[in-house]
Amino acid sequence: MFESLKNPNGYSNAEMREERTMKRFLIFANERYYPAGGWRDLIGSTETYNDALDLLLTFDYAEWFQIVDTETGQIVKEKE
Repeated sequence: MFESLKNPNGYSNAEMREERTMKRFLIFANERYYPAGGWRDLIGSTETYNDALDLLLTFDYAEWFQIVDTETGQIVKEKE
C-alpha cells in the first residue's frame, strides 16, 4: 500500500529499503492498522540516533515506530 508514497526527500519506501549499506540505527515505521510486517516496515538506517529521529520526521503518516541499535540489539526508542 505504501510502496508509492514519497517522503519529502523524494524517495519511496521501497527505495529507502533498497539502501545497500546498513548503518547502526534501523528505523521501522508504518501506520498502526496497515503494517507491512517485519523488514517491510524498515524506512531506513542512520549512523546516529539524532539522524534516526530526523528521518522519522519525514514520515508523517507513521503511527508507530521503533529505532533499533544494531550494536546492542536493543530498541532504543519506540511509539506503539
